[in-house]
Amino acid sequence: MRRRANPFAPSPIAPRQGRLTLEGREVAYLLKPSPRRRTVGITVRPGGEVVVNSPARMPPGPLESILRQKAPWILAKLAEFAQAPVRPPFLWQEGETLPFQGERYPIHYCHLAGRDGLMFGNNRFWIDRVRWERAGKGQPPEDCFPQRMTRWYRAQAQAQAESRAARFAPLVGVKPTVVKVRDQKQRWGSAAQTGVIHLNWRLVLAPPGIFDYVVVHELCHLREMNHSPKFWALVAKVLPDWQARRKWLRQADLTPPWEQPAP
Repeated sequence: MRRRANPFAPSPIAPRQGRLTLEGREVAYLLKPSPRRRTVGITVRPGGEVVVNSPARMPPGPLESILRQKAPWILAKLAEFAQAPVRPPFLWQEGETLPFQGERYPIHYCHLAGRDGLMFGNNRFWIDRVRWERAGKGQPPEDCFPQRMTRWYRAQAQAQAESRAARFAPLVGVKPTVVKVRDQKQRWGSAAQTGVIHLNWRLVLAPPGIFDYVVVHELCHLREMNHSPKFWALVAKVLPDWQARRKWLRQADLTPPWEQPAP
C-alpha cells in the first residue's frame, strides 16, 4: 500500500538554494517545496543554515515577501548562532563526549569483555579502543569508529522504539504490525496503512519525551492518515504538550558529532 504523507517525510521536489537581501544583508537559504504544505515554515539551524519549507506552487514574489516580513527574526537567530561558542572538531579521544537521550556523556577507554567492546554505564561510554582499532584493520578512528558507534545507537533506538510503541499503542487504540528504526536523513518517522512504523535511529540522541512524541505521532496516523483537527486531537489526548515537543524537534540538530561539519 502507498505510504501516507506526513510532516516528517522529505519533500518530493528537489530542494534548491536561494539568496535574498534582508535589511541590507544577503542571506542564503535552502528552499524545500512540498505539495503537502499550505503555509511557509522558516527554520534557522545551529551553524546559520536557513531552511524554508513552502507550498510547491508558491510564486517567488509572495515567498520573498514573507521572508522579508520575518527578516528581524531570521537575522536575530543568525546573530544568536554566530555568537554561540564554536564546538571544536570531534576527536575520538578520552574525555570527548557523545550524545545520548538528550545529554552528553564522556568516552572512557578501557578493556572490556564481550563482542562489541562498548558499554554505557555510570554516565560514561566505556569503549575497548584496542579491540575497535584491531577491528578497523589499521584505519584511523575517525574512519572506523563511527560505524561501530552507530550500530550501538541503532540497537538502543530499536529497543526503545519497541517499548514506546507497546506503551502508547493501547492509549491510541492501535496495534502496529512492525516497529523498526532506519537510517533516515530527512524524516523522523513514517507510518503505513499496513501498520508498519519506521523511526529515525537518531531519535535516541534526543530527550526521551521527544522520542515519545514521534512514536505517538506515527501511532495516531494508524487511525488518522491525515493531519486533520481530529488527528491532532488524538495526539493531544495522549500528549497534551505535543506542540512544545514538536517545536523542540523542529529546532533541534540531532546530527551525530562525527557527521557535523568542521568549524
